[in-house]
Amino acid sequence: MVDEIVNESTRYSETIVANHPNSLKNFKAFQKDEFWAFLGLNLLMGVIKKPPLKSYWSTNSILSTPVFNKTMSRNRFEEILRTLHLADNRFPSRDDRFWKFRNFYPRLIEEFQNSINPGKLSVDETLVGFKGRLSFKQYIPSKRCRFGAKFFVLVDHHTNFVVKIIAYQGKNTKYAIQPAELGSGGAAAFSPINEYFGRNHVLIQTVGFRHPI
Repeated sequence: MVDEIVNESTRYSETIVANHPNSLKNFKAFQKDEFWAFLGLNLLMGVIKKPPLKSYWSTNSILSTPVFNKTMSRNRFEEILRTLHLADNRFPSRDDRFWKFRNFYPRLIEEFQNSINPGKLSVDETLVGFKGRLSFKQYIPSKRCRFGAKFFVLVDHHTNFVVKIIAYQGKNTKYAIQPAELGSGGAAAFSPINEYFGRNHVLIQTVGFRHPI
């Protein structure tokens, strides 16, 4: 999977350089080791939260987190972030707004599911904050970030480990159970847990509702 990320990102960076020669001057495609370092810094940003991206590389004694500067420069981090890609742009899918992640997604979920034997399950919708260009971006005023990508997420209730994710794309959403059977709301609720029926799991909602599935 990491090899595929590196290969597709290299292909995408070559496209950027070909179309905009001055946008990535002296750029060198990243390799596996550098990608793992980049991924580690992204995970660390979820633990150490700072306002703008550049503050992670600040040398100010109050804001400084030395591991970022020691791992890679901010310019290199932004180059990798800009060229990161998971699919070949030469073969888009017009009826699937999630196509850039579609081939990668099943293997990622399989790795998640192979990493844990879930017990009690919990399903909910979540909004991953994002204000850039995205064809399936949603606006939900009740959420803290309001703009972003909406997902239906199934997690192991005890560990919060993600077991399955369904990206919401409006009428083009790929449900395991078709909306015609249960309606859109029912399909959204039951599709994440569809393959766990009859396997002695317990479904738990945040309000405390418990029901065997």
